Amino acid sequence: MAKTKHVRLGLSVAVALLMGLLVALPVSAAGRSLEVQAFNFGFEGIPTRLAAGTYAVSFANDNDIYSHELLAAKLAPGHENVTRDEAITCVDNVVFKNNFDCFAGAQFVTIASPDTVAQGSLTLEPGKYLYLCGIPDRNGHPHYQLGMLRFLSVS
Repeated sequence: MAKTKHVRLGLSVAVALLMGLLVALPVSAAGRSLEVQAFNFGFEGIPTRLAAGTYAVSFANDNDIYSHELLAAKLAPGHENVTRDEAITCVDNVVFKNNFDCFAGAQFVTIASPDTVAQGSLTLEPGKYLYLCGIPDRNGHPHYQLGMLRFLSVS
């Protein structure tokens, strides 16, 4: 039951980020792929720079406690150079204040239960992105506040 509660809370972060910002996800990734590993509390496998395009994503959750999700949010003009702390504030503003000023678009890529691999796709246009997990820990702290938030530049 606790796992279900945490997944629902994380999905509420995803829903909040995606409201009004949803980008249609493609059916095919045209040969490009990313293998991403999630762990408590971080990501591996996504470089800091990628070429624009569509990617098939394999998302491995390498832990036995928490589900993890992969969200990609494009930063709006004027917000591309935010610090990590400012990025956390931007996501908190979406979740707690319904304020989307920092973002120009968002995509829910996939979610993986503990010790599983999930598949998804991601379409990136040139710009600066955050990728993050919004599922909370047992104390209610969203994973992006605990280290599962990274920057990505797309050209």
